[in-house]
Amino acid sequence: MRLIPPLQKASALALLLVLACSSRATTTASYSEHRDPTAHVASPQLEVAAGSEDLSFTGHWGADVVTAATPVMAAPDAYTRATEFSETRHEAALFADWQGLREQGWSTGYRISVEGDYLSQSGSASISHDLLDRHLTLSAGASAGFDQIGRADVAGFSENMWSTGLTLGATQVLGPDLLGHLTYDLEGRFGYQANPYRLVPVYENRSPSPSVVLAERHPERRLRHALEPLVVWAPTPSLFVHGSYRLYGDDWGLWSHTIRTEIWAVGFADLVRGRLRARAYHQRGARFYRARYDELEPYRSGDYRLSDMNSLSAGARLDLRPTIGDRQLTLSTSYDLSRYGFANYAPRKSMIAHSWGLSMSMEWQ
Repeated sequence: MRLIPPLQKASALALLLVLACSSRATTTASYSEHRDPTAHVASPQLEVAAGSEDLSFTGHWGADVVTAATPVMAAPDAYTRATEFSETRHEAALFADWQGLREQGWSTGYRISVEGDYLSQSGSASISHDLLDRHLTLSAGASAGFDQIGRADVAGFSENMWSTGLTLGATQVLGPDLLGHLTYDLEGRFGYQANPYRLVPVYENRSPSPSVVLAERHPERRLRHALEPLVVWAPTPSLFVHGSYRLYGDDWGLWSHTIRTEIWAVGFADLVRGRLRARAYHQRGARFYRARYDELEPYRSGDYRLSDMNSLSAGARLDLRPTIGDRQLTLSTSYDLSRYGFANYAPRKSMIAHSWGLSMSMEWQ
């Protein structure tokens, strides 16, 4: 999958074309890092949006520089014997938005992601329609993707995965200072969905040591459903409160509940914006996930994201928005702290994650 140099050139060309198509544009450069006991991810990104009121284009380039470890799931020393690796993932995307009619909007996009042993491509399209004098907006979108999975250390290893998705949304003005939004997502994934590097030990006959260590194996079909209501309340012209609840379930038996809240404050004639956020998450794991496999089973996994787990996170963001001539500059910084608790993940019972980011955006006409 030697597409990274051409992908970088294509991304740069797409961003320049987007920037050149209009004198009205916004350019955003950002850098973020995520760090937990299992991985460190550094992510530079660049995005350019330009166009007119009726037609606009957005070009995106990003990279994830990952340093991590794939553990053998044999507690308690899984990470001391883990396979460490470092890789870089490049991503490029191009989106178009058209507001050709007063009540309707159309969007379409294409995204490609490339790393040494993985190639992912996806496309999407959506439509929105305003009703009741723009007090109600209905939207629908569809997506499709195709992933090619390899192994850097096995030349003949090759697997594929297809995905399709549907999103339905409704936004309703509930009052002069209250807005409601409801989203339903349906996604189907078909094909290879395991980690080709992750190994899972099996302890037959209650043996204290593994009798065999096998490659991870997941079902080749996964249907995912999610329903999320959101409420936005503006008690004052400079204060905004967001609250949402998300219910998720799939045919692997995984269910989750997510509660999010955000408080935005605007001050000094919109020169400064601040945000506080909190998130609580509870998950019942996949039916085939085990902390320890005592017999051979059709499916097996060492992915903690499929285990029973809970998490709490909180964060803050600060934006400075000075105006320079006819240009609007936005400087942002953010930090988030998360704690994860695992009920049946053998290598660890909890972990702490830190995420921070910096961004600079320039808008001009």
